[in-house]
Amino acid sequence: MTEVGDGALVSNPYGLSLREAEVVSLLVGGRPGKDVAKLLQIDRREIARHRAAAMRKFRARNGSQLAHLVAVTGLTAFGLSVARLIEMGSIPLV
Repeated sequence: MTEVGDGALVSNPYGLSLREAEVVSLLVGGRPGKDVAKLLQIDRREIARHRAAAMRKFRARNGSQLAHLVAVTGLTAFGLSVARLIEMGSIPLV
């Protein structure tokens, strides 16, 4: 179980890192990779690496399958909670 900013606990059965969950949730939420990179202040190639790692961990064959699996497992809520905290400045970006 992982605690998110609002104190809620969520399950992370696939072992995604916090950054992978952030990236995938933002991508699944419809943000383009370029925007995600800018928001998280990381290189666009890192976005691709995090997405690839998440796909590997979920054993997803494509982006649609990844989006479905992320939504079904509830990791979307986990990642979006973290992403919202970053946007609000509550979590400093290193």
